[in-house]
Amino acid sequence: MTGSERGVTILPATAREVLTEPALVAKPIDDPAFVRPIALIRKRGRTLPRVAEAFVALILRCCGN
Repeated sequence: MTGSERGVTILPATAREVLTEPALVAKPIDDPAFVRPIALIRKRGRTLPRVAEAFVALILRCCGN
């Protein structure tokens, strides 16, 4: 979904280690409520739809660093 420019993806942090698409950027999400590290991934340099931007802002405000 992220690679096709349709939004953002939340994946386990281990997926970030194999991220090979240079157009994508991973942002760590650190929150004690999560049982495993996850990251929010989006296409680098792309504008997201407003609802996706609001989702990203909410996630980063609640649990981003």
